[in-house]
Amino acid sequence: MKIVILSPKSEFPKRLQRKIEMLGKVVWLSSRKEVPLKDLKKLVQGANIIAIDPDVLGGFEKARYRLSELIKTVSTLKGLALATTSTEYVDLEYCRRREVEVLNIPGYATEAVAEQTMGVIIGLAKRIFLSDRRTQKQSFKLEMGFELQGKTLGIIGLGRIGARTAQLARCFGMQVVAYNRTPKTLPGIKMLPLDRVLRLADVLSLHLTANKATEQFISKAELDKVKRGVIIVNLASRELVDEKAMANALKVKKVDSYAYEGDDLKNGPLAGLENAFGFKIFSWYTKEALERATEIWTDNIVKLAKQH
Repeated sequence: MKIVILSPKSEFPKRLQRKIEMLGKVVWLSSRKEVPLKDLKKLVQGANIIAIDPDVLGGFEKARYRLSELIKTVSTLKGLALATTSTEYVDLEYCRRREVEVLNIPGYATEAVAEQTMGVIIGLAKRIFLSDRRTQKQSFKLEMGFELQGKTLGIIGLGRIGARTAQLARCFGMQVVAYNRTPKTLPGIKMLPLDRVLRLADVLSLHLTANKATEQFISKAELDKVKRGVIIVNLASRELVDEKAMANALKVKKVDSYAYEGDDLKNGPLAGLENAFGFKIFSWYTKEALERATEIWTDNIVKLAKQH
């Protein structure tokens, strides 16, 4: 059994290192810096299990192409253990055809991302980000914000993170309405059709899983329905939003402000807009979340090794 872990050994506690190294031959990386694809291809030859950290592949956006190219060269591959909840950078259909099992780590960053979502909502509503942006340019001026108490938060996608965000929002005195593609009931949350959520929300937070069915889920048609001056937060995936339509809505102030995470923040229709706030992907990055993630990731590596 050969296991290649695309992450430094030092990031695993010694007890987890031992747990993995009992399974067979284990190859670790020396750092989590991006590694050229040609070097990765040499490293994974003969591997049965590959543990994937997208950072080594250049981040989520680069990982889509590079991971597909990488695993096509490994005829011995039986399983992928992802260091992420997201699977959007994995060609799952190709893995199914090859009978390569894919395990992710759902739930490890629920609290981290939900808290960050609320932090971003506060930053937009109280003009914290906008004021800092203007201050850095020596062009500060007062911009009136608004308080969250009594406002309506619309959540689109009521999975773990969406549900936890709803709980936190209620602590701020917000009313919460939500849309989910499958029926769901949660205390204190009013489930409504998508159109109603769009029309009622003072703040919209997106928590859908990124896949073909949800690509550009928020496009011009949806943005035409939102309340003028709505704030929209998207820490799930920028693929959920038609960014050209969003840019147009921001320019005419139909949408007050939009915050999102991504790798490339310098290019695209949102770049340069004062009321579009792009952040590098770091909402999951807390001490507690990383500890949970490493534990689950190790368990998944062990599970794949024992099954194959």
